[in-house]
Amino acid sequence: MRNKLKIIVSLSLTIFIFSCSTENGFEHYSGNRLISIEYKNKDESWIENHTYSSDGVLNRIENFHSLGKEYTLNYKDSRLNVYHTYRKDNGKLIFRDSIVYNENGTIHAIYNFSVNSGENLPLSWIYEYEYDNINRIKKKSTYFVITQEYTSIEKYYWSNGNIKRSEYYNGKGKLDHEFFYEYDDKINYKKEIPTGISDPINWSKNNITKVDRNDYLVGIDILCQPCIAEYKYNLDNLPISIKFNWGLDMKLNYGNDGE
Repeated sequence: MRNKLKIIVSLSLTIFIFSCSTENGFEHYSGNRLISIEYKNKDESWIENHTYSSDGVLNRIENFHSLGKEYTLNYKDSRLNVYHTYRKDNGKLIFRDSIVYNENGTIHAIYNFSVNSGENLPLSWIYEYEYDNINRIKKKSTYFVITQEYTSIEKYYWSNGNIKRSEYYNGKGKLDHEFFYEYDDKINYKKEIPTGISDPINWSKNNITKVDRNDYLVGIDILCQPCIAEYKYNLDNLPISIKFNWGLDMKLNYGNDGE
């Protein structure tokens, strides 16, 4: 029986970065902090809380899904240095991600240490990044430490501050997937959230509204084609609600810097 792969194109969660380039930069929008995100689908609802230090730096994210996680964030010289991922149900440490920067502030590599049977987390994955001559990400290579081989290569193509197309190759250099993105003209709220920074698709200036794809693998079970997100915004051009055509609704709650 042929195994089916379910690949979910997520327009909603994850992945963000700190660096000096406009296209790659973490940004905090004056007067607003993302305090919480409320999620709802046909089967369940849950909340994600964001906690800030007294000087306004995001240092903890707690996701209260049944399979939720808690993230603690540590900084050095005003840049994300390392973050830890814990299971929310039992508090077990499962990941540690350490970020190494180039001299110009772009990310050189991320070292992912993953769970094993002991107390120490072994180095498991290395994500390496290459940039064009104006510091936009153009390539990400994923290296699996245990087998000592590259398992995937991703290439990115930019237009007007956004990634418009991406290509995903397997470790042998064969093209498996292409993705095509459309955007709104508002502020990308994900650039406020520095967890899961290994995926560059969220480094764009604006919010993704549509994803189309070409698949070159057999047996792909696709969640949505195309995947579409509809937004409502506040007066600062930040999203306050997002509705996805694959069944997820989100409500984003902000607070003032003075709160």
